[in-house]
Amino acid sequence: IFFILGSLRRMKEIIGNTYNGNLKLGGIVGTQLNKRTVGIIGFGHIGQVVANFLQPFGPKIIIYTHKKPNLKLLSGNMEYETDIKAFFSKVDVVTLHCPSTPETDYLINKEHLELMPEHSIIINTARGRIVNTADMLDQLNNGHIAFYATDVYEHEGRVFYQQFETFDDISDPIFKALIKHPQTIVTPHIAFNTHTSIENMVKFAVRNTVEAFQSK
Repeated sequence: IFFILGSLRRMKEIIGNTYNGNLKLGGIVGTQLNKRTVGIIGFGHIGQVVANFLQPFGPKIIIYTHKKPNLKLLSGNMEYETDIKAFFSKVDVVTLHCPSTPETDYLINKEHLELMPEHSIIINTARGRIVNTADMLDQLNNGHIAFYATDVYEHEGRVFYQQFETFDDISDPIFKALIKHPQTIVTPHIAFNTHTSIENMVKFAVRNTVEAFQSK
Protein backbone atom coordinates (compact mmCIF):
# COMPACT_ATOMS: atom_id res chain seq x y z
CA ILE A 1 0.00 0.00 0.00
CA PHE A 2 2.88 2.36 0.83
CA PHE A 3 4.40 1.78 -2.61
CA ILE A 4 1.06 2.34 -4.36
CA LEU A 5 0.28 5.59 -2.57
CA GLY A 6 3.88 6.81 -2.73
CA SER A 7 3.99 6.20 -6.48
CA LEU A 8 0.68 7.95 -7.14
CA ARG A 9 1.64 10.96 -5.03
CA ARG A 10 5.17 11.14 -6.54
CA MET A 11 6.81 10.93 -3.14
CA LYS A 12 10.27 10.16 -4.52
CA GLU A 13 10.36 13.54 -6.26
CA ILE A 14 8.86 15.37 -3.31
CA ILE A 15 11.29 13.87 -0.78
CA GLY A 16 14.24 14.51 -3.11
CA ASN A 17 13.24 18.16 -3.49
CA THR A 18 12.74 18.52 0.26
CA TYR A 19 16.22 17.22 1.05
CA ASN A 20 17.59 19.68 -1.49
CA GLY A 21 15.81 22.57 0.20
CA ASN A 22 13.12 22.94 -2.47
CA LEU A 23 9.75 23.13 -0.71
CA LYS A 24 7.79 24.54 -3.63
CA LEU A 25 5.03 22.52 -5.25
CA GLY A 26 7.00 22.73 -8.47
CA GLY A 27 4.32 21.22 -10.67
CA ILE A 28 4.41 17.90 -8.85
CA VAL A 29 0.77 16.86 -8.92
CA GLY A 30 -0.28 13.45 -7.68
CA THR A 31 -3.17 11.17 -8.59
CA GLN A 32 -5.90 9.97 -6.27
CA LEU A 33 -6.40 6.24 -5.97
CA ASN A 34 -10.15 6.47 -6.59
CA LYS A 35 -9.35 7.59 -10.13
CA ARG A 36 -7.44 4.40 -10.82
CA THR A 37 -8.18 0.75 -11.55
CA VAL A 38 -5.96 -1.49 -9.45
CA GLY A 39 -5.09 -4.96 -10.69
CA ILE A 40 -4.07 -7.51 -8.08
CA ILE A 41 -2.19 -10.54 -9.41
CA GLY A 42 -2.48 -13.32 -6.85
CA PHE A 43 -5.37 -13.53 -4.41
CA GLY A 44 -4.05 -15.59 -1.53
CA HIS A 45 -3.89 -14.24 2.01
CA ILE A 46 -1.70 -11.24 1.13
CA GLY A 47 -3.64 -10.35 -2.00
CA GLN A 48 -6.87 -10.43 -0.02
CA VAL A 49 -5.42 -8.21 2.71
CA VAL A 50 -4.22 -5.70 0.11
CA ALA A 51 -7.67 -5.64 -1.50
CA ASN A 52 -9.26 -4.95 1.88
CA PHE A 53 -6.81 -2.14 2.64
CA LEU A 54 -7.56 -0.56 -0.73
CA GLN A 55 -11.33 -0.50 -0.20
CA PRO A 56 -11.53 2.84 1.70
CA PHE A 57 -9.64 4.60 -1.11
CA GLY A 58 -12.35 3.69 -3.60
CA PRO A 59 -10.55 2.34 -6.67
CA LYS A 60 -12.00 -0.28 -8.94
CA ILE A 61 -10.17 -3.56 -8.24
CA ILE A 62 -9.63 -6.38 -10.72
CA ILE A 63 -8.25 -9.72 -9.59
CA TYR A 64 -6.22 -12.10 -11.73
CA THR A 65 -5.08 -15.48 -10.44
CA HIS A 66 -4.50 -18.90 -11.97
CA LYS A 67 -6.79 -20.51 -9.42
CA LYS A 68 -10.33 -19.17 -9.42
CA PRO A 69 -10.88 -17.29 -6.15
CA ASN A 70 -13.79 -17.66 -3.81
CA LEU A 71 -16.16 -15.18 -5.43
CA LYS A 72 -17.73 -14.48 -2.04
CA LEU A 73 -14.53 -12.61 -1.21
CA LEU A 74 -15.14 -10.08 -3.98
CA SER A 75 -16.99 -6.96 -2.86
CA GLY A 76 -19.00 -4.57 -5.01
CA ASN A 77 -16.05 -2.72 -6.52
CA MET A 78 -14.08 -5.89 -7.28
CA GLU A 79 -14.18 -8.25 -10.24
CA TYR A 80 -12.33 -11.34 -11.39
CA GLU A 81 -10.69 -11.46 -14.83
CA THR A 82 -9.81 -14.82 -16.37
CA ASP A 83 -7.92 -13.54 -19.43
CA ILE A 84 -4.45 -12.13 -18.73
CA LYS A 85 -4.41 -9.82 -21.76
CA ALA A 86 -7.82 -8.41 -20.91
CA PHE A 87 -6.60 -7.91 -17.35
CA PHE A 88 -3.62 -5.79 -18.37
CA SER A 89 -5.71 -3.71 -20.77
CA LYS A 90 -8.14 -2.77 -17.96
CA VAL A 91 -5.78 -1.77 -15.12
CA ASP A 92 -3.44 1.17 -14.64
CA VAL A 93 -1.96 0.07 -11.32
CA VAL A 94 -0.71 -3.50 -10.90
CA THR A 95 0.42 -4.94 -7.58
CA LEU A 96 1.98 -8.41 -7.51
CA HIS A 97 1.22 -10.92 -4.76
CA CYS A 98 1.82 -14.25 -6.46
CA PRO A 99 4.57 -16.88 -6.09
CA SER A 100 7.41 -17.36 -8.54
CA THR A 101 6.40 -20.31 -10.74
CA PRO A 102 6.89 -21.29 -14.39
CA GLU A 103 3.50 -19.65 -15.07
CA THR A 104 4.47 -16.33 -13.49
CA ASP A 105 8.07 -16.22 -14.77
CA TYR A 106 8.43 -12.83 -16.53
CA LEU A 107 4.69 -12.33 -16.44
CA ILE A 108 5.42 -8.60 -16.47
CA ASN A 109 7.03 -8.25 -19.87
CA LYS A 110 7.04 -5.96 -22.91
CA GLU A 111 3.89 -7.48 -24.42
CA HIS A 112 1.80 -7.14 -21.28
CA LEU A 113 3.17 -3.73 -20.30
CA GLU A 114 2.26 -2.33 -23.72
CA LEU A 115 -1.33 -3.46 -23.19
CA MET A 116 -1.67 -1.21 -20.16
CA PRO A 117 -2.87 2.40 -20.37
CA GLU A 118 -0.19 5.07 -20.55
CA HIS A 119 1.22 6.33 -17.24
CA SER A 120 0.53 3.06 -15.44
CA ILE A 121 2.24 1.98 -12.23
CA ILE A 122 3.68 -1.43 -11.31
CA ILE A 123 4.35 -2.58 -7.74
CA ASN A 124 6.37 -5.74 -7.05
CA THR A 125 6.67 -6.98 -3.48
CA ALA A 126 6.41 -10.63 -4.53
CA ARG A 127 9.35 -12.18 -6.41
CA GLY A 128 11.95 -10.75 -8.75
CA ARG A 129 11.52 -13.27 -11.57
CA ILE A 130 7.94 -12.12 -12.16
CA VAL A 131 9.20 -8.89 -13.76
CA ASN A 132 11.49 -8.62 -16.78
CA THR A 133 13.49 -5.63 -15.55
CA ALA A 134 15.00 -4.80 -18.95
CA ASP A 135 11.51 -4.59 -20.45
CA MET A 136 10.37 -2.49 -17.51
CA LEU A 137 13.21 -0.02 -17.99
CA ASP A 138 12.37 0.29 -21.69
CA GLN A 139 8.75 1.13 -20.85
CA LEU A 140 9.82 3.63 -18.20
CA ASN A 141 12.20 5.29 -20.62
CA ASN A 142 9.64 5.63 -23.39
CA GLY A 143 7.11 7.11 -20.95
CA HIS A 144 4.49 4.39 -21.25
CA ILE A 145 4.95 3.24 -17.64
CA ALA A 146 4.96 6.10 -15.13
CA PHE A 147 6.51 4.40 -12.12
CA TYR A 148 7.89 1.09 -10.90
CA ALA A 149 8.32 0.34 -7.19
CA THR A 150 9.93 -2.93 -6.17
CA ASP A 151 11.25 -4.73 -3.13
CA VAL A 152 12.69 -7.57 -5.21
CA TYR A 153 14.90 -8.10 -8.25
CA GLU A 154 15.30 -11.00 -10.65
CA HIS A 155 19.04 -11.34 -9.90
CA GLU A 156 18.99 -10.08 -6.34
CA GLY A 157 21.56 -12.66 -5.20
CA ARG A 158 24.16 -10.55 -7.01
CA VAL A 159 23.39 -7.35 -5.16
CA PHE A 160 21.07 -7.58 -2.15
CA TYR A 161 22.33 -7.78 1.43
CA GLN A 162 25.78 -6.51 0.47
CA GLN A 163 27.67 -3.34 1.29
CA PHE A 164 29.36 -1.82 -1.77
CA GLU A 165 32.08 0.75 -1.19
CA THR A 166 30.78 2.89 -4.04
CA PHE A 167 27.82 2.75 -6.39
CA ASP A 168 30.19 1.96 -9.27
CA ASP A 169 31.20 -1.26 -7.51
CA ILE A 170 27.78 -2.72 -8.31
CA SER A 171 28.49 -4.92 -11.32
CA ASP A 172 24.94 -5.44 -12.59
CA PRO A 173 24.23 -2.69 -15.19
CA ILE A 174 20.48 -3.33 -15.33
CA PHE A 175 20.16 -3.07 -11.56
CA LYS A 176 22.23 0.13 -11.53
CA ALA A 177 19.97 1.62 -14.19
CA LEU A 178 16.94 0.57 -12.17
CA ILE A 179 18.19 2.28 -8.99
CA LYS A 180 19.22 5.47 -10.77
CA HIS A 181 16.00 5.83 -12.75
CA PRO A 182 13.97 8.83 -11.50
CA GLN A 183 10.71 6.88 -11.81
CA THR A 184 11.57 3.94 -9.56
CA ILE A 185 11.76 3.04 -5.91
CA VAL A 186 13.96 0.04 -5.07
CA THR A 187 14.33 -1.57 -1.64
CA PRO A 188 16.47 -4.67 -0.92
CA HIS A 189 13.82 -7.30 -0.19
CA ILE A 190 12.88 -5.94 3.23
CA ALA A 191 9.09 -6.44 3.22
CA PHE A 192 9.44 -9.33 5.67
CA ASN A 193 11.84 -7.48 7.95
CA THR A 194 9.68 -6.50 10.92
CA HIS A 195 9.94 -7.61 14.53
CA THR A 196 6.60 -9.41 14.27
CA SER A 197 7.48 -11.24 11.06
CA ILE A 198 10.86 -12.38 12.35
CA GLU A 199 9.28 -13.54 15.61
CA ASN A 200 6.65 -15.50 13.67
CA MET A 201 9.29 -17.13 11.47
CA VAL A 202 11.14 -18.35 14.55
CA LYS A 203 7.91 -19.64 16.13
CA PHE A 204 6.86 -21.46 12.96
CA ALA A 205 10.32 -23.00 12.55
CA VAL A 206 10.31 -24.26 16.14
CA ARG A 207 6.75 -25.56 15.87
CA ASN A 208 7.45 -27.36 12.59
CA THR A 209 10.62 -28.92 14.03
CA VAL A 210 8.78 -30.17 17.10
CA GLU A 211 5.94 -31.57 14.98
CA ALA A 212 8.44 -33.32 12.70
CA PHE A 213 10.10 -35.05 15.66
CA GLN A 214 6.76 -35.96 17.22
CA SER A 215 5.57 -37.58 14.00
CA LYS A 216 8.51 -40.01 13.93
